[in-house]
Amino acid sequence: LCLHEHLEPWGFQLTVLSTAAQFWDALEQAVPDLILLDIEMPDLNGLELCRVIRHDPKLSQVPILVLSAHRESDTVRQVFEAGADDYLNKPIIGSELVARILNRLERVQLLRNLAETDELTGLSRRKKSVEDLNTLLKLAERQHTTLCFGLLDLDRFKQVNDRYGHDMGDRLSWLNDLIDI
Repeated sequence: LCLHEHLEPWGFQLTVLSTAAQFWDALEQAVPDLILLDIEMPDLNGLELCRVIRHDPKLSQVPILVLSAHRESDTVRQVFEAGADDYLNKPIIGSELVARILNRLERVQLLRNLAETDELTGLSRRKKSVEDLNTLLKLAERQHTTLCFGLLDLDRFKQVNDRYGHDMGDRLSWLNDLIDI
């Protein structure tokens, strides 16, 4: 199976590594969106690497797909016990691999959006806002420019919720509506 042949037409950018040392070096450059592992690799057991990845806070949420020619149920069980999200038998069918990768990436994005976005306002939650602000501040500093941002805090909005209920407070969509209250 040539991963490049099957995945690059879909726009995936691949970093193919042959040793564990390369893996840790590559992680210093960027956190991947997804990791493909084989159980048997030149200088490391893929299951052990999977366990290590799952214990790394920076990588713990990155989906891991394990590819292997091993078909024994005990091996498949070990793959999932090690923390892998999916398992594919070799030889790999390119369309199945693409479908599973897209499925995992879509699920990660959905969960990330749920965790980072307020469903009512569509705005980033506090943690994500702080991360984004820090990123923008660092960018402005690197580019030797200023950063301007605004923050709106509606005073006494709790009174609207207390008086009319949270459903009504949630439905208020225009600041002008607050002037009448």
